[in-house]
Amino acid sequence: IEPPSRLEFVMSFADEKANIARNIWNDIWPLEIFHVVSFVEKGEKTEVSVKSYPINATPAEVKAFEEGAPSMQAGYGGTFDNLDDLLAQRKN
Repeated sequence: IEPPSRLEFVMSFADEKANIARNIWNDIWPLEIFHVVSFVEKGEKTEVSVKSYPINATPAEVKAFEEGAPSMQAGYGGTFDNLDDLLAQRKN
């Protein structure tokens, strides 16, 4: 963590006992994904960027991750759109 500009973490799916587990929708999805979230002040706004990389992954898992990138971009995009709406409501 590099306040207030950067956050890095590894994310995984987990079972009910918090053990790393396979993605139930894609059994060749990497077990660990490294995320870097950057925050850059742009005048009155903050630009947020997210970069993700599979780690400790097999070539098949890397391929699955790369093929899933458009879906992840859409998911993150929708999440940030919702955040924009929420922040706009709170501002008023």
